[in-house]
Amino acid sequence: MLIGVSRPSLPIIDMARAIGFEVVATDINPAAAGLQCGDHNYTVSARDVQSLTRIALRHDVACVYSGTDINFTVGVINKALHLPGFPLVLGLASEYKTIFRQLAAQAHLPLTRAHVVRTKEEAARAYSELGGRHAVLKAIDLSSSLGIRKIDSPQDLDAAFEECQGLSNENEYILEEFVDGTCHDVNGLVIAGRFYRCGIVDRSFVRDSQYFVQKEATCPTALDEHTQYQLYDTMATFSDFLGIETSPVKADFLYDGRQPYLLEFAPRFHGEMGFLHMIPGALGIGAMEAYLQYRYCGELDPHLLVQSIVDTAVCSAETTSNLKSNYDVAKYTISFGRRQDIEVSIR
Repeated sequence: MLIGVSRPSLPIIDMARAIGFEVVATDINPAAAGLQCGDHNYTVSARDVQSLTRIALRHDVACVYSGTDINFTVGVINKALHLPGFPLVLGLASEYKTIFRQLAAQAHLPLTRAHVVRTKEEAARAYSELGGRHAVLKAIDLSSSLGIRKIDSPQDLDAAFEECQGLSNENEYILEEFVDGTCHDVNGLVIAGRFYRCGIVDRSFVRDSQYFVQKEATCPTALDEHTQYQLYDTMATFSDFLGIETSPVKADFLYDGRQPYLLEFAPRFHGEMGFLHMIPGALGIGAMEAYLQYRYCGELDPHLLVQSIVDTAVCSAETTSNLKSNYDVAKYTISFGRRQDIEVSIR
């Protein structure tokens, strides 16, 4: 069962079919590309947990996946069908940043300094406590960089707070210190409680913007082996702390040259550009195929998870200066050193 079947997800449908699955495709958008490709297609919201659970029970699905942050929905369906997966609290934590930070702090993982704020006055006090220079304001319930803005002055803070209020359904926000460093998307796979490394992609953002819109992503990573180990070890530690049984996992890290900071963690792979194209093309890792094969036959093919640098991949976003989140990007182009380029339209 694939929840959310926009154009970038089409390779997952093809892959699942090739393995032997019948595909149940769902999307709130009746024009979604994947609703023309599944064996059983339903127009339904990813937040409609009851309807999706009924559909999953009707088709006795063996695997549920979504490439978007509706992980609580996936977790509920897993529980209803007695499928191996992840604890429901992780589904909530991946959708609400305050819950994530509470869990990560309990696991003693490295986090940036931050304050939860509810009013402009609380935000102003928190901004002063963080040094009164550079900070980042985040809505707790949004994803794909929506509702995230860099703060460089008290005036920025007022404008950003009002903007977040207009986007978020919650009345809590996170104001955290701005740490200058490099950003890294890290993928993993937990099978029967064992963690497997599934590739790292480095990310950079549009320059001279207060918004965090991805400009470019590259693979293989530029990080040295020791730092890569630190990132993977942090993911494995958190996966074990949470009690994940079987699930893809992904994390966002910020590295300042001295230590990594964990920014996000979720029970899915990173965006399709990375785990379906860049990582297989550059590193030879087929994490999605390995996961689907395991869910289909109960056996893991370890050869699909062996990293061997075979190429370079650069993903460039078609951006303009007025973009405010990654949702605004309409097209990505992935350029390889030895293979033909790929263009991926989002809509």
